[in-house]
Amino acid sequence: MNRVSLTFILCSAVVCRAQQQAPTATFGSIIGLGGTPSDIVLDELRGRLYLVNNHSNKVDIYGIAEKALIGSIPVGLIPLSGAISMDGAYLFVTNQQSSSLSVIDLSTRSVVQTVTLPAAPQGVEVGADGRALIATAGSGTGNTQNTLLIFDRTQQSSQALFPVQVSPPPSTITGIPPTTLVRPDTAFFSKLIRTPDGQFIVGLTNPGQSTYMFVYEVASGVILRSRTVAGQSTVLSMAPDGSRFMAGFTMYDTATLAVIGQENIANAPFSMNGSFNTRQNVGGSAFAPDGVTLYSAFNTAQFNLPALRPAASTLLISDAQNLGIKLGIRLGESIISKMVMTSDGTNAWGLSESGLIYLPLSTLYDYPILQPDTTTVFLAVDECNRGVATGTVRVNNLGKGRLTVSVPNTGAALIAEVTSGLAPTTIKFTMEPGRTNVVRQAGTNLVTGGANLQGSAFNVNLASSEAINIPNNIRVFMNYRNPDQRGVIYPLPTTPNNSPAPNQAYPGGQGNEGLQDLVLDERRGRLYVTNSGYNRIEVFDIRKRRFLDPIPVGQLPHQMALGTDGSCSRAFSSLAKMKPLGVSLK
Repeated sequence: MNRVSLTFILCSAVVCRAQQQAPTATFGSIIGLGGTPSDIVLDELRGRLYLVNNHSNKVDIYGIAEKALIGSIPVGLIPLSGAISMDGAYLFVTNQQSSSLSVIDLSTRSVVQTVTLPAAPQGVEVGADGRALIATAGSGTGNTQNTLLIFDRTQQSSQALFPVQVSPPPSTITGIPPTTLVRPDTAFFSKLIRTPDGQFIVGLTNPGQSTYMFVYEVASGVILRSRTVAGQSTVLSMAPDGSRFMAGFTMYDTATLAVIGQENIANAPFSMNGSFNTRQNVGGSAFAPDGVTLYSAFNTAQFNLPALRPAASTLLISDAQNLGIKLGIRLGESIISKMVMTSDGTNAWGLSESGLIYLPLSTLYDYPILQPDTTTVFLAVDECNRGVATGTVRVNNLGKGRLTVSVPNTGAALIAEVTSGLAPTTIKFTMEPGRTNVVRQAGTNLVTGGANLQGSAFNVNLASSEAINIPNNIRVFMNYRNPDQRGVIYPLPTTPNNSPAPNQAYPGGQGNEGLQDLVLDERRGRLYVTNSGYNRIEVFDIRKRRFLDPIPVGQLPHQMALGTDGSCSRAFSSLAKMKPLGVSLK
């Protein structure tokens, strides 16, 4: 049989035939505190976590080695935020109701100075010069007095406190995407975070319809750039090189304040229900020390008034550059606010529903982690492959320990057989083209009669009571062809989740983020295919007829254009509006 064409298949819907078993295994330890602190500050020098307790007007001290509360420090009324100086000597705490700043000497665990402020404070951060930047309730309004304040404890009391000039940003900033979020119903107080070198402080203040986002230069005491966003969560995390930061589930470029990406279920290789809740924007994140990985958890519960219990109990392990999701780890409780991580990346803590959740990241792979070795199975029956079509998938334990695995009932259209219920194991998939009461439409994935498969991939969701992760979906494509239907099909993996409903961030609305565009490079004998869900460009060698290593790009790449000299390709992301990314071709 002469095979003369190359065909790529994009399926626009997801079919899930069976529900996963209720998970029982989780990662992390819940530390009950009777409520969620308003802020958490890590003191690696002393092995302490400082928990700002706005209900009892104190800072609780949690001993990391002791794994318990070991003391507390009384501060002002309704403390909200804390920040530690870069030398680890002082902790600064803002007190909203008493409109004051408490300066705590950490060597003595006592308040050594209480500074009266002209406005109710919220966020605080300390730069490399030891001065504290304070955001007050009026920040971001355009008022140039008492909105952002600098406190210098080395100066005389009359000169220690002074305002930062705050100018309103332009209404439209060239090159920056439009507002992507609506007003959140879960209010977060104004927050500040410094770059690791302490030279800049990023802030979001006055949460609501027009949150003021800015970059403050510590040396000059000047706001270098600013913009407004609507309803943006002010829970912040900073990349180790200071080049980008997360505000809620949105990543921004520090140099331009442009949106780089947003956590999106379309980038997950496993099934996720719903989408990230933009109106009850709950959760937090932390960058790994090498800047390669982002750990995060965000709310996927649907919007409701009053708000439903947050569904932010899946720890997403993502690419810190384009937010491609690699693993989803089940937690025992939802993370609802700030996360902190040790400088070596071995341990992390997140503010959770009942207090804290401890994440021993260095031991993550000591737990059972269930993963198939491929996410795509292609079964074909044609003139050259007659009879029963079969394919196998190896299922592995990426971690340690005993790991059982079960395969759901795949119905009449597909037979799945597992060689053993204990991982590692192998699953054999079989398509019988002439099975009773199964009617297949030739050349498609459409099955009717005794089965109902509406042309989409058959998503197989593995289950295990020991696995701490949500396993990657195995997507099975079944293709039965008549003799006159020609061409060679080269399957490519695509993610199983649809993008959210139409909104400002995703005007295209529903639709599988699969294969979007195809560009021919005759000079190199290659085809480039945008694989949107995996944030990469697939590279197919048309001479050797095989796929080469893919090219990682930005989030949700859709369209491409090859440079006139053939040296560079431009991929365009669907995030908020078309965002170009240059790719050098060798």
